[in-house]
Amino acid sequence: MTDYPTEEQLDALNRMSPIAFNAICEKVCELWKWKDRCHFDGESLLLSTGGWSGNEDVVDSIPDLFKFMHFAANTTGGHWLFSKNGEVKDRAIKALYGVIDEQRLERSRAEDR
Repeated sequence: MTDYPTEEQLDALNRMSPIAFNAICEKVCELWKWKDRCHFDGESLLLSTGGWSGNEDVVDSIPDLFKFMHFAANTTGGHWLFSKNGEVKDRAIKALYGVIDEQRLERSRAEDR
């Protein structure tokens, strides 16, 4: 997807049943601009907005009750982690911080050029 998600797409996401974990995660990844920054493994959803407002609009459109039920962690820089059971699992946290470290490494390499 190269453009911002439409209002209709965001509204459809927001109206999804908050208990439809897999469906919401799949829809979020479908709307996500950078597919390599949206990871869904059936148990957890790891997102990195990359600072792009379209991705931030997608996060804002996730149903509030879904966020309440499945929120696991978020960090500065637009990184979000949702867990099917609402639990923070070691592998999910490692994945979250691995993405952050990878992005820091990419920025560092870009600054060195």
